[in-house]
Amino acid sequence: MWQDARFSPTGASKIAFSQSTDGGLTWSPVIRIDQSPGDIPAFVPQIHVASDGNGRSAVLRDLEHATAAQPGLTDAFIAHCHSATSNCTNPASWAPGGETRLSTSGSFDYTTAPDAGGAFLGDYDGLTSSGTTFKALFAMSQPIATAGKSDLFSSSAG
Repeated sequence: MWQDARFSPTGASKIAFSQSTDGGLTWSPVIRIDQSPGDIPAFVPQIHVASDGNGRSAVLRDLEHATAAQPGLTDAFIAHCHSATSNCTNPASWAPGGETRLSTSGSFDYTTAPDAGGAFLGDYDGLTSSGTTFKALFAMSQPIATAGKSDLFSSSAG
């Protein structure tokens, strides 16, 4: 899973996915798995496969709630594909309804994130699972962050 501009006519980043079922000898065709509408960027993906091997989940961010007045409004999501019942190489398996918004407090403003030569939150993310429940650790900046320029949050989805 990675950021990739091939799905956008303007070069906006989207989230690409490919998988191997033979130890990396061959790979499935690359598909887009984010659900950001139109040419809205999606970025900073994390991936995890459940311990039973049947569930794949990804944490990603997108700017679907951004406006001209607030261009950095960002949301974090968990996107799911359950390979026991779905083919995760099919984009429809990652379709709408398979995303869970991680923040119940609203969007955060990515432009208020700490500056490390650009807005920076990504190294503080993680994704794991307990059974069939995925657990995300992710950073959000202000106004959701209240203790500093960015704070860590956690959420679960399954």
